[in-house]
Amino acid sequence: MIYDEAFFEIEDQIDSLVMAIKASETCRTYQKAKTIMYQDPVVQELMRSFLEKKLDFERIEAYGEYAPDFKKKNGRCAQPSGSWILMNK
Repeated sequence: MIYDEAFFEIEDQIDSLVMAIKASETCRTYQKAKTIMYQDPVVQELMRSFLEKKLDFERIEAYGEYAPDFKKKNGRCAQPSGSWILMNK
């Protein structure tokens, strides 16, 4: 790849745009909300539960209905948790 003046001008514009986005009020608000969200114990429990169910599903996915505990784990993966339902009302 040949680097010329146009390439460096675009790179400078990209750097300026990234700095402007990071300095924006919207970005700061998003970062604060994200920090608060990840510190919330309810969110942490929902994420832990989701990852556990995801791993269970990935373990049996290749075997389908022939996997041990398929019906029990498949039903559990398909059902939304009660806390999710309450949060979205």
